[in-house]
Amino acid sequence: VFGQSVVTCVVAEVPGKVQKIQAVDVDTVRDQLILSLEYFPVSAIKTGMLYSKEIVGAVCDILEAIPIDKRPAVVVDPVMVASSGDRLFQTDALEIYLNRLFPLATVVTPNRDEIAIIYGQRIETTAELERIGPQLVRRYGTAFLLKGGHWPGDLAIDYLATQAGGLRLSEPFVPGKSTHGTGCTLSAALTAGLALG
Repeated sequence: VFGQSVVTCVVAEVPGKVQKIQAVDVDTVRDQLILSLEYFPVSAIKTGMLYSKEIVGAVCDILEAIPIDKRPAVVVDPVMVASSGDRLFQTDALEIYLNRLFPLATVVTPNRDEIAIIYGQRIETTAELERIGPQLVRRYGTAFLLKGGHWPGDLAIDYLATQAGGLRLSEPFVPGKSTHGTGCTLSAALTAGLALG
């Protein structure tokens, strides 16, 4: 696939620490996205760190303007909390994420902390993913890939919940590897797969 980027924020971050976040002007975000959609045959879109309600709203405005039968697949990686625990979005953006962006998604890919924000309570075990996954699908009308990489244990356990049912995915953790950015990489790979059909 041929990937493009719409820059929404400039972040001073290293594994374990987010020092500063500077949002890009919302008009610049809007222009980047519109220009890409006009010039390229976009088959799939992945959202990442949208940060503010203004940026989330601009993205929603653009996606909602595309007729449903022509709308690209949309993977929403709700970048709300870094692996370090640092917040990566303004709290007042949550409502527009839930009520406008999620219903436009083909799939949403939250990590453990993001699941707690979306679901409204902390999830303590990966076994609970199979219970709440279908609830989130019904609530937002889209599939959820609930990522289990932040739980302790020997296995990374994810749960894919769709209208058709669920699928538990597990792989052993690879010791000694940096996991910074793995959620973004996973959602990008999922987007590429959807773009290829």
